[in-house]
Amino acid sequence: IGKRHPETGKQYWPYSEVFHGRYQNAVENVEEKRAKLVSKGLVCEEIRVDEFTEKKFFFTQDPDDLPLEFYEMN
Repeated sequence: IGKRHPETGKQYWPYSEVFHGRYQNAVENVEEKRAKLVSKGLVCEEIRVDEFTEKKFFFTQDPDDLPLEFYEMN
């Protein structure tokens, strides 16, 4: 699952994985990640909750219009 950063001790997920043709990125806080992307001008979908895991997630698109998913992993 997550790793600990050797200097800060914070848990992180050092990878993205391709899942059903889209990149799924693990993040600690979906709200913070979405707010940061929106503040930089990206269009992001509203945050949703996975009905099976009850984890929060949202989608945006990369510069080639491919879907990017950000999924909370805490």
